[in-house]
Amino acid sequence: MASDFKALEAGFTSWDFEQEVLSAKINGLITGEITTYGDYCSVTANLRIYPGGEVLGTVTEVGLLNDLMPLAGEIARNFEAKIANALPVLIEFNIEPKELQEKAKIMIDGIVFSLKKNDGTFENRIVKDSGIHHISIEAPDYEDLSFTYSFTNENRFFVNAELVPKVQGLSSIRLKKYRDGVFHTYGLLQAPVTQENPYAKIEVNSKTILGVFTVPKENEDDSASSNIAFFRIPQNYAFDGMNLVVNAKPFDRAANIDKRRRWMYTSYTALICSLPFTFYNVGQFTSENYAYSQGRGNYDDLVKYQSRSNVCLGVTAACGVWFAIELVRYLWSADRVLPVDAKIDKKMPTEKINSDKIIENNEFLVE
Repeated sequence: MASDFKALEAGFTSWDFEQEVLSAKINGLITGEITTYGDYCSVTANLRIYPGGEVLGTVTEVGLLNDLMPLAGEIARNFEAKIANALPVLIEFNIEPKELQEKAKIMIDGIVFSLKKNDGTFENRIVKDSGIHHISIEAPDYEDLSFTYSFTNENRFFVNAELVPKVQGLSSIRLKKYRDGVFHTYGLLQAPVTQENPYAKIEVNSKTILGVFTVPKENEDDSASSNIAFFRIPQNYAFDGMNLVVNAKPFDRAANIDKRRRWMYTSYTALICSLPFTFYNVGQFTSENYAYSQGRGNYDDLVKYQSRSNVCLGVTAACGVWFAIELVRYLWSADRVLPVDAKIDKKMPTEKINSDKIIENNEFLVE
């Protein structure tokens, strides 16, 4: 009996109270307050679900003191709708490494939860309404993990999350063909390069890095896009101590694409315009050749159309080759919009990194 009073004093959300409720096989507990106003009363009822002790819903109704059955019926109908629309699910977390279990901070739909309770106890279970939830798991000196999952059709889920340590370091990077400029990474960090120091130091964290290399404007008429080049450091090169080289070439890619597109259309137009002359002269030559073989044609006309057809075929073939070249050049210029990948700088020795030690993205598993 003393333990019951102790659990009640600890509060509805305490570990002691929850254990008493669960041992009694109670999954839902209605608590509340009754306030009287003469012949009337106001009843505020809270429905708590266990495990977890969270409030599933609150109902407030007013009725006569001498006729409480309609009041109880209204409260029951309101709770029935809340229970039907928001069935609870139990989410159990297994966080690796184990020492992070009590340090980890869990955010569900922006609300922070801690597996370590205020009374010092540890509980790896959280009760939430069924539905789609966004979960983030954070721990000091470890990469954050986040995912969205539909917690439906079951009443119990297991989340196995493996956190990986944060990796911070510096890598050296240079241009394959030197130019004065600045490497920009993470939107704000800048690393200039000069003739005296062509290598820039940039921060890396074992994740793919998308950056920009910019050069100063040569004149006021230069557009902003003519002085930038995008580059990418792959994940397996984004480690401390790496020496990298990138073939970044700042120029106006949009203007270059427009130029190559105009040349492609010009070559295509020349090819199409040459076809009527080729069809006509080749057809005439074929007709004259057949007539001459039957003894009805003129030899001079045959030679004339043969020469014309050969010239037209040559022009059409040349236009076709021109169009094919311009098409390839256009596609190549369009492809140059993509960032160029950094590679290992063979001029500077870099310690070989075992591929087994490359840290992949955080992983999670929901069952």
